[in-house]
Amino acid sequence: MEAWAQNFPQAPTLAMHVPEPEVGSSPVTQSNILLSIYGNKESVDETLVDNIREPANDDGALDAFVSIARGSPGPNPVQLMPSIYIPVLVLWGNEDPFTPLDGPVGEYFSSPPS
Repeated sequence: MEAWAQNFPQAPTLAMHVPEPEVGSSPVTQSNILLSIYGNKESVDETLVDNIREPANDDGALDAFVSIARGSPGPNPVQLMPSIYIPVLVLWGNEDPFTPLDGPVGEYFSSPPS
């Protein structure tokens, strides 16, 4: 691994952070979760909550969610960089709560090594 990549954090494992899902959690709970994620709080309305809740009622949806949330996070972005040989446009939200632009991943993509 290159020296610059040594300081790049490994992708977090969600399994440590994802609590057992609440079966039948309320629209109010889901709205509060969305409010903590969305930068534009006005976007979180009844329609958005309903659109997100609807697929959760499908058979097997809970198992699928748990499998995704507790599964492997995939490769570290640094591991993928050497295989990219074409220009890539990276768009980033200024208020991204999960991977903030001023965090290590954002700083890396703001000025990647040449």
